[in-house]
Order: sequence, then structure tokens, then C-alpha cells
Amino acid sequence: MVFFQTATLSGAVYYCDVGDPCAEANIRALYQPYARSVNCKQDILHGACDRHITPQWYRVDVPMLTQCPELQSCGALYPVWLNGTLPNIRDGTVDRTACTAGFGFCCVRSYGIQIKHCGDFYAFCLAALDTCPERYCFGENGPCDYPASITPVKRTSFSKDRTKDQPDTLEIIFILILIVLTGIFVSLLCFAAKKYKTRPVDIRVHPSMVNRIVVEQDACEHEKPPPYTSR
Repeated sequence: MVFFQTATLSGAVYYCDVGDPCAEANIRALYQPYARSVNCKQDILHGACDRHITPQWYRVDVPMLTQCPELQSCGALYPVWLNGTLPNIRDGTVDRTACTAGFGFCCVRSYGIQIKHCGDFYAFCLAALDTCPERYCFGENGPCDYPASITPVKRTSFSKDRTKDQPDTLEIIFILILIVLTGIFVSLLCFAAKKYKTRPVDIRVHPSMVNRIVVEQDACEHEKPPPYTSR
């Protein structure tokens, strides 16, 4: 089944322009050929990835997977499969699209590749992939062992390779928490200030003050000047 929901095509195929793709591919084995079948789960320790593959022709004895695989297969988190059909010998060199399987979609990113059926094997002109861990899928049930010469990646080496200018994950989390707490504190201050302004003022007067006002008013009335009389 061919999926037409694809992202922008990535990876030009100008490097595939050679005189004889079969002869060109026959002298070159596939880059990191181990653990590429769909039954091989992602191996975080080895970190296999085709981002660093050299764009050129490769000999492949097992054809590329032509069905959308699950995540964490073909030795990587994001497996890349052939969104199309494999050519026959009479088809010659054909253009095809390879798709990256992602979360919820079978083709979150696509790459232009070329294929030629060379009789005993397939010649694949592969593009370098954009991110890690993306990896081309070849075969459905193959060995998943890694050569002893391949040294597993130490997870602690990431912190050593980080530059001083790059913030640590804990630092980022701390800054975000501080920003959130600051926002909450400011909101509480604004709410308290608004509530204080709208609070009714108690204008009750003590009884002694009322008596004083009455006495002073009576005194003022007694001190009024006599009415004016004309002579």
C-alpha cells in the first residue's frame, strides 16, 4: 500500500548520477548493515543512525521494507521505509520516495532515493537522513546482533561533551519553576491590592464624639449676635 501523506521531500539525488549504478553499488556494502530488519528493536546503547551515511549507491541483498513499520524498529526510534514498489530488471533505474515513520503517521518526513534491480541484488542510492535516530529498514526478519567492534555509547558522555554555554536540563526546569512561582506571587499581590481598595470603610462614630458635637453646636447658637434693629 502506498501512502501519499508525505512531508516535504528531502535529499536531492544528484549524487546518484553515475554511468552504471550496479557496478558502482557492487563495490560498496551498505552503511552499518547490521540490525536493519523490522524485527530489530531500537538499541539505545549503540545509537545506530543514518544521519551520517554518505549519499551514494550501495549494494543491498535484502530489499527495503515496503510497509509502514512500527516505531522503535529497524534498530532505531524512527524507521525509514520504501513508500512505493521495488523495480523489476526491465524498469532500469527508478525514482522512489522513502518515508520516516513517526508518532501517529507513516510519513512524517520523506526522502528522494533511486533504486535499480541488478539481478542478484538491488542497488540503492540513499540520501543522508535529517535526524537521529532515523534509519533505513531492510528486510523483515534478520539478525539483530551488533559486531563486537561496535562500542556502545555511554549515556554519561553527553554531559561531558556539552559546552559551558548550553544550559542543563535541571537548570531549565528550575528556571521555569521560578518563573511560575513569581507569576503566582505577583497575581496574589494584585488580588490583595484590589480587594483592599474595594473594602467598605467603617464610619461609625463613638457616642462621646456625638455628645461633644451637640454641646459645641449649642454653644455656637448662644453666642449668636442680637438681631439688628433700625434706629
